Amino acid sequence: MSYKITLWDRIRWWWSRNITDRIYWWKCRLWRKHNHVRIRSLPPTWTDRDEILIHGMFQVLSDYMEKEKPEDSIDWSWCSEHAHAWKEMQELYDWWNNVYLKFDVWEEAPIREFEPTISTTSEGNRVSTYNHPSEEHRKGWEADWTRHKALEEDMERQLTENCIRLVKIRQYLWT
Repeated sequence: MSYKITLWDRIRWWWSRNITDRIYWWKCRLWRKHNHVRIRSLPPTWTDRDEILIHGMFQVLSDYMEKEKPEDSIDWSWCSEHAHAWKEMQELYDWWNNVYLKFDVWEEAPIREFEPTISTTSEGNRVSTYNHPSEEHRKGWEADWTRHKALEEDMERQLTENCIRLVKIRQYLWT
């Protein structure tokens, strides 16, 4: 016994394909935009594209971990690849929220303030005043900047490594 397609079946199919899909498209276009990433870690002002790329990647991971709750719907222990991906996701999520977003190089490596030594010279009618640091202060200031730069470079290296790690597990970001 075979099923005969009736006129009513054709009308339901046409309605679902032509009307319901269009309503859904407009709803997604106007109200619930599923293809937009709202980056909470950036201000709503101008941001360079390289920062948007990084923050966007980790915002997708954060949304996945916080909104989709993958630990509730997926058995991550069923194979070693999934277990590894879940471990990576947790490590990257923790690093992003607890290390990168809280990192402040100015707090970690403060730069000592400029303490000028004032010297005055006079040439004829003209008196010139020069502000320059003492030799001891200049050496300390250079050491501060060296440490400051090293911390920034280390964080940049970690960021690059973690972006690569995130790209490698991107195929597991679905529920």
